[in-house]
Amino acid sequence: MTKEAVALGKVIRHVRKARQMTQEALAFESGVNRTYLSQIERGLQNPTVETLFKLTRALKVPAADVIQAVERDVDSNQGDDRAMPAVPELPHEFIDTLERELRGFISTRDTEAAIAYVKLKLVEAHLLGIKEGLIRKEG
Repeated sequence: MTKEAVALGKVIRHVRKARQMTQEALAFESGVNRTYLSQIERGLQNPTVETLFKLTRALKVPAADVIQAVERDVDSNQGDDRAMPAVPELPHEFIDTLERELRGFISTRDTEAAIAYVKLKLVEAHLLGIKEGLIRKEG
């Protein structure tokens, strides 16, 4: 168990939890075995570059940000969240509204409207993330 493997596992776990994903959900989205993912998060396994990219794609965070966070964690040896990549959190109201609206579209079987709505909400989520980043930068 190297300090880099432990740091990588910590970063992946941090981002997964910030995204409010379970290990099962991340394993499913990335195509990585859940047991293997658990071992990565605990620093017991070093993923291949391919596996790292699968995980970061599923987490919707650049692999470079994850690697930089690992480097900061290892170099600083602080063991805290200051090294973690910034993951903007969406307001719970936003998520609740999205879920409620999607259930409505699903019940009417209007897939075209559901797809258009999801695209709109993704743009809105992206803009919220940009706004949050600008607020943090100014502060």
